[in-house]
Amino acid sequence: MGDIEFVGRVSPKSLKSWGEQFKEERDQLLADQKRFAKYGTNNPKLAALMASGQLMPAAELVRVREEEVRQAAAFEAAVQSEQSHSRTRIPREKVESAPVFSREPFSE
Repeated sequence: MGDIEFVGRVSPKSLKSWGEQFKEERDQLLADQKRFAKYGTNNPKLAALMASGQLMPAAELVRVREEEVRQAAAFEAAVQSEQSHSRTRIPREKVESAPVFSREPFSE
């Protein structure tokens, strides 16, 4: 015992059983997998920003942009169709069985 030197204090920690450690690690792993599936990241700060709507993943930005382009193209097609339809004259034939109404001048 003469060769023992004091280096520092030892802070004892409570030891957990293998089963408790396994359960904690498994729960943490499952939580990380759920967060990754939902937000695409295991970083809890990024996941919190994405959940609050302050941050959007790049894949979501691409999806939103493609949807905007698709809506703009559909709107442009509808405008072209409406302009074409308003310029097109539809020939109308007189229907023999339909009554013909005419206006007569009003007299007092």
